[in-house]
Amino acid sequence: MDDSKKLAILKAQSGHDILVIDNIEMHSKFNPVQEAYDQCLALRDKIKKQDHILILGIGLGYHIQQLEFKMREFHKNPVIYVVEPNEEVVKLAMKYHIVPQGNVKIFSGRSIDTYYQDQQFIDFLNDKPLIVPHNPSLNLEYTFFKKFLSHKSSRKLSDITKVLHPEIKPLFHRQSQHTTLNQFINDLGKKENLVQDDFKLLAFGELCNSLQLQEGQYEN
Repeated sequence: MDDSKKLAILKAQSGHDILVIDNIEMHSKFNPVQEAYDQCLALRDKIKKQDHILILGIGLGYHIQQLEFKMREFHKNPVIYVVEPNEEVVKLAMKYHIVPQGNVKIFSGRSIDTYYQDQQFIDFLNDKPLIVPHNPSLNLEYTFFKKFLSHKSSRKLSDITKVLHPEIKPLFHRQSQHTTLNQFINDLGKKENLVQDDFKLLAFGELCNSLQLQEGQYEN
């Protein structure tokens, strides 16, 4: 779906506003709040164990609101990240003030590489958040979310160094002759006399390889 799809707001039987995209309802036409509440109840045990949640799709935000309420029952400072590729949907959702403020951060746009070049987003993913899809959004944006969840990070040093921690980044500056992380780590491992910085870089390489193996674990 591109961002030129027709967006409309209708009234549910309960009187709540609901978002409709190309005649497809993003929430219950009867009671979107009750629908979101019931969905959260089904996730109660998982929410109790996890204070980080990644939500796929924003709609008008009823599911985000109810998830945040439920998370606060178990966690003092829950963290919720939302991924929504359609920026027009995000703008509309913000006008209705249903999405809680403060501990909810929204990422939008269709460039998947941009998400994975954001250090804050990468740190959040490293905490292995519970992934909760908003099913109507997931169905509309199936291709985007499939690519998002099966994303393989670039192994080019030029891309990796963009998101490195300040303590690690300077160690790579002298390695411009290497084009990929794998090439660099392989050559480094062949050195006879390793110094302290070399061990740091080897450890970093092992971490990257471990994280790459974890990527795609949600791919269908």
